[in-house]
Amino acid sequence: MPYQLEDLKQYSSLIHAFSTKEDGNMSFKWGEEKEVVANRKKFLHELKLEPTKGITTELVHGDTILRVGKKQTGQGILKPPTLKSDGLITNEPGIFLFHVVADCLSLLFYDPENEAIGLAHAGWQGTDQQIAKKMVEKFITEFKTKPENLVIGLGPSIHRCCYVTTEPIKGSWQTWQPFLTKGKDNDIHSNVVGFNIYQLSEAGVEHENIFISEFCTAHSGKFFSHYQDVQDKKPEARFAALIGLK
Repeated sequence: MPYQLEDLKQYSSLIHAFSTKEDGNMSFKWGEEKEVVANRKKFLHELKLEPTKGITTELVHGDTILRVGKKQTGQGILKPPTLKSDGLITNEPGIFLFHVVADCLSLLFYDPENEAIGLAHAGWQGTDQQIAKKMVEKFITEFKTKPENLVIGLGPSIHRCCYVTTEPIKGSWQTWQPFLTKGKDNDIHSNVVGFNIYQLSEAGVEHENIFISEFCTAHSGKFFSHYQDVQDKKPEARFAALIGLK
């Protein structure tokens, strides 16, 4: 069954959801096309959404953000996408934005004053390139958004408790310092969620408007996890994140 952030349910013109393991694999890269299409159709049907109204892109771990609209609807929903980016924004009603992840952070953006939405993908690379901050800047440029009015949902992702590496993050090491902690055996725990919250706050988003999923994908068992699947030597899969304007 789709999972939603309780705090975002109060916005009547907004629809959002995350698929769970029960909804099946949502990635063409990690599954058979027929099965993925069936899983996506069922997931969207439960949300009363038509596949032809959605837009997705191939995620490339960068900071490119695209403004999209009705001309791109249907793009990549029932077949692999041709667009490439890690951020999407729109202010056109009747459209939903969609991507698939497994541990990386999904950021859902909503401007209730201008009725605009966005969806961003932030693994450590996107976080290092400050895609969260750049999404806010894009909203300001495209929709004249006031950052203090933005509402942000942070989806299920790997949390600091489980995001462990034996080597430093290969990005801007100095900027990561406040979000890295040493564990036992000198391993390093990375707080990607915390770094993204910091970027949003620096961009002018009010802390009380940032809503965070409590689920860590690596240990909750509710969502697919790249980190855990590699550890357990299991086949990988991906879950969906979605935001739309009614």
